[in-house]
Amino acid sequence: MAVLDPLQQDTLLYFGSTVLAASNFFVAAGLDYRQWGLIAMVPYSCATVLSFILRRSQMDAAFRTSMRRALAVAVFMLAVLLPLALLVVQRAQATPGVHAQAEVAVIERCGDRVAANQNCYLANPTTAGFGVASASRVLDSKAFVPYLPAMAIFGLPNAAPIPTPLRDARVWMATFSLVVVVSALAISGLGSEARWRIFQVALVLPTGALPMVTGGDDLPVLSLLLLSAVLLNRKRWLPSGLAMGVAVAMKLTAWPVALLFALAMLRNRQGLRSYASGVFAIALPILAAGTLVNPKAFLVNELLFPLGLTAIKSPAQSPLLGQAIFSLLPKYHLQVDAVLVAAGALAMLFIYRLLKPRTLDAVLALAAAGFVVATVLAPATRFGYLIYPANLALWAGIFYSQRPAATPVFDIRDGDGITEDREFLGVLGSD
Repeated sequence: MAVLDPLQQDTLLYFGSTVLAASNFFVAAGLDYRQWGLIAMVPYSCATVLSFILRRSQMDAAFRTSMRRALAVAVFMLAVLLPLALLVVQRAQATPGVHAQAEVAVIERCGDRVAANQNCYLANPTTAGFGVASASRVLDSKAFVPYLPAMAIFGLPNAAPIPTPLRDARVWMATFSLVVVVSALAISGLGSEARWRIFQVALVLPTGALPMVTGGDDLPVLSLLLLSAVLLNRKRWLPSGLAMGVAVAMKLTAWPVALLFALAMLRNRQGLRSYASGVFAIALPILAAGTLVNPKAFLVNELLFPLGLTAIKSPAQSPLLGQAIFSLLPKYHLQVDAVLVAAGALAMLFIYRLLKPRTLDAVLALAAAGFVVATVLAPATRFGYLIYPANLALWAGIFYSQRPAATPVFDIRDGDGITEDREFLGVLGSD
């Protein structure tokens, strides 16, 4: 079967993005989603046409490549930065309507409390958060905070004496994500086409654009996962662990990837020690600070609420298997949670033991599969979590395509008297 060239891929990706943006404009319940769809479908549709024209043109290949990159940057500005700026300003001006998802205000309230030397986590939260209509500091002040302590950093600017639009947590999450993704790609050593495709999926297409404009809490985590993977691929164990440590301290969604990276290195003692040292050096003090102030409050917000075991239910709802089973058995939520968690863990353990992934691309592919399983089985889930497997699967394919045919493995016996082969690409060495 013929493989599509980059411009053909662009045409299809931008066309699919146009359809998704238009769908959000016509059927989305939230005004923030509809506004993004209205604005974004124009640059996506233009990019679809221009990519098709470029593919059919007789222009020089180098010129077409430059045009593709310029087009990606233009789409990022028009489909991401423009609607983000509009929604941030509308929120600051308290324009009627919803201008952000609930997580934005929830993170800001967490930052407000931390800035006031208070615990981020409420002992008795009473709401799950609402769509954000203004910049009021009272909004969602009694909501659950299902994020780990490091996420509070994006809410801290809300307590600063700066212009209202700059206090919006999305501004800082978007800036952080953009800087980390660009930095990761700059040091990745990957080919130009691979770097641009990662940038495109992470930030330009709806996989990145929609969450960045309306919410954005998953993008900093994804950007750090990319940085950690790139540093592993560059044989930098400790810096990779440090990047992963920040992600682990932000959101539970980073934990499966962190664990899979560690499992893949079990027989490389020196590398595992360096990586784990980086993770623990960052994550442990941050998590301890957030947990020890009020362990019960932390447990309620971080475990019971996401598992649907509180009176207030999570707004993360999608008609997937776990959610359906959870809804059908309202009297057995704890038992259902236990079965779903056990089923997911056993499924991943079976796949891991069967495949025993040792290359970075194989580990990323397994992580992508794990996120699909978790999204389907989770009692409180949403389709938006699929941005994790979408990005991880892309990275897996790219790292696979750019490593030598002779596949090296992670499980080198460091310290066991066996000489290491360090002359390979895509495999981790010591710092």
